[in-house]
Amino acid sequence: LKASNIVTSNGLFRAKSVLEGGYDKSSFIKSDLRTLSTIETKSKKATVLSTHPKGTYKMVKGSDGNMVLEITDHEKFWSVSKYLVVQI
Repeated sequence: LKASNIVTSNGLFRAKSVLEGGYDKSSFIKSDLRTLSTIETKSKKATVLSTHPKGTYKMVKGSDGNMVLEITDHEKFWSVSKYLVVQI
């Protein structure tokens, strides 16, 4: 994420910045946001870094033990940003 300028570090005691500009858009996977409801992370740990509203998604453990992002309110979830950043 840092190599593509998707996440930038603001210093030791400051929060990370996500999608602040100058990031590589080719690092993202295109999808139809109207029908996208779940995303398998293929990881035991996953965190949403982009600024999507709380309560519009949830992270659940899949049958294989890996985390799955479930979008529960498509309209509100994508209202802030059309880019999703998940750290695994």
